[in-house]
Amino acid sequence: VNRVFKDRLVFKEDHDWFREKVGELMKVNFKKEYKSLIKGNCFVWCDFVDPKASHYQEVTDQERLVATVTECLNDYNTMAKRGMDLVLFLAAAEHVCRIVRVLKTPLGNALLIGVGGSGRKSLAYLGIFQAQQDIFAIELTKTYGMAEWHDDMKRLLMTVGSKAKEVCFVLADTQIASENFLEETSGLLNNGEIPNLFNAEDKTIISEMCTNKAAEAGYHGPAEVFAFFIEQCMKNLHIILALSPIGESFRRRVRMFPSLVNCCTIDWFHEWPREALQSVAKHFLKSMEMGDKTLDGVVEVCVTMQNSVLELAGRYEREAGRFYYVTPTSYLELINAFKDLLGVKRDEVSTYKSRYDVGLDKIITTEKMVGEMQAELEELKPFLKKTAAETQDLMVVIDGKQKEAAATEAVVG
Repeated sequence: VNRVFKDRLVFKEDHDWFREKVGELMKVNFKKEYKSLIKGNCFVWCDFVDPKASHYQEVTDQERLVATVTECLNDYNTMAKRGMDLVLFLAAAEHVCRIVRVLKTPLGNALLIGVGGSGRKSLAYLGIFQAQQDIFAIELTKTYGMAEWHDDMKRLLMTVGSKAKEVCFVLADTQIASENFLEETSGLLNNGEIPNLFNAEDKTIISEMCTNKAAEAGYHGPAEVFAFFIEQCMKNLHIILALSPIGESFRRRVRMFPSLVNCCTIDWFHEWPREALQSVAKHFLKSMEMGDKTLDGVVEVCVTMQNSVLELAGRYEREAGRFYYVTPTSYLELINAFKDLLGVKRDEVSTYKSRYDVGLDKIITTEKMVGEMQAELEELKPFLKKTAAETQDLMVVIDGKQKEAAATEAVVG
């Protein structure tokens, strides 16, 4: 029921209504309480949480699920050229479980819908790694055009069609330099091929690579061998599209290419829940050397600010009829801005403290020198008194001599 109906609902209010409706129907028809069967709002199934039981089963231990996905992320970062610095929480683990389920389904493809920065590509890569499939993605450059696109598609289809290797092709909206990319991807979703992609030489190579395997499956002749190749492409190729619902382009693409919806399992990436915001903030702020109480307070402020902006955006839409999108990227920018500002203010305080310490050291040094000089003066006082008395006696003698000299001068003169 969740996959058929709930996954197609867009808004959180619809999800809440659906959950209440299911609870009512369960109570009426099965005499069971929804809350007694499902803990919280998490209802997840997967086949990789318990290594001893690889069958598809319900996840009852949510903490174990997050720990398992985190371990998978660590393994991915160890093996991948570019690691991912992700903070995994329950909602992210649910997305990974959905992606793994789709990739392990025959002809399974996924359409991940969410605003930029919501973790669509990162969780897609993590899900592909967990499903033990190879990742294929184009590298967009300034000169990347249809010729480079066709070369990449040939290389992809050769891999999945002739080598019988399961590969997942990830295409994000930021990589769609031309609408032709999406048109040909729609063809891959529909029938596993791109019209007129392979020339005669390419078909000869495909025939040489697939003849033996096609013969084992009962396919003979060039046309049947190529049909076998296309069949293998559909079997081994999975496609994940990561698109943003913002703007007119998404609606236009869905109307122009119905296979994006018809051939894909839709997974909506909504705004992060409160516990996700707290986990992310703690992860990025724990390196700032704050006390636990201070850290908890700062995290709570960041979460409150993000939720307040979300509420204002909803109010802005209701009153003004205009959309303002608050993305997870803006939340990360808020945290980084706080870290930068805290670093600047700490540097300022450190500079002022350094100046104060230097000035205080000079005052203490000067006070010490003055004390030493006063002690020396105290020691010299008796000597100075004696010297002053001797000087006074000498002045008396000199004064008498001056008088005698003046009298003698008067007599001589």
